Amino acid sequence: MWSRSSAATYQYTLPGTYAPRRPAATFSRTEIQHIVIALTVLTFDFWLLFSGLTGFSMFAHVAGMNYVQALAVALLVGLTGFFSHEMAHKFAARAFGLWAEFRMYVQTLFLSIIMAAIGFLYAAPGATMVSGAPSLKREWGLISIAGPGMNLVWTGAFLGAALLPFHYHGYLFWTAVFALVAQVNTWFAIFNLIPWGPLDGRKIWHWSKPVWVGAFAGAVALFIFLFIL
Repeated sequence: MWSRSSAATYQYTLPGTYAPRRPAATFSRTEIQHIVIALTVLTFDFWLLFSGLTGFSMFAHVAGMNYVQALAVALLVGLTGFFSHEMAHKFAARAFGLWAEFRMYVQTLFLSIIMAAIGFLYAAPGATMVSGAPSLKREWGLISIAGPGMNLVWTGAFLGAALLPFHYHGYLFWTAVFALVAQVNTWFAIFNLIPWGPLDGRKIWHWSKPVWVGAFAGAVALFIFLFIL
């Protein structure tokens, strides 16, 4: 997910942080702080869900992992599902010469912890903010689809790994982990492709309905395939 800022005085989640007038060459200290906090919270959320520590979990089929395994898989999911998604937005915007940085949403991060504690996933940690908004719908669309597109790339990669014959050699755990990472990335793609509010899907829909239909249908088909795998 990403949001735009049409002026350099756009205020983000933390008071006193503003978009500069020109694209930064590197990550700012503020952006690094926001990414680390958001990734840490999301990893903790997934750890709760994968470890089965909360009792009920929407990921009950993998909740038998021990705590160390659950933490490693939770971090992998956070890096692929969240971090790479936001970085895809960032560098797509940078390719158009725009300023782009991730900013966390404190309220939704707290909400995600509460939801994870009762066994459900709510992953809306923040958004990549873009300043100097592009004037063409195509630019909006390409920046928007970069995030879900990256999730679908990861889905394909981990689905391919899950289909390798690891189970013939007793590696059922890795088959399950690869399928899980693919499934969560597909869920991230589907959620962000919803054509509503600030989500990526709305901008893609306004840019190209055929592209949106193809991306959304492909993500749903992959999700169903992974569900019955």
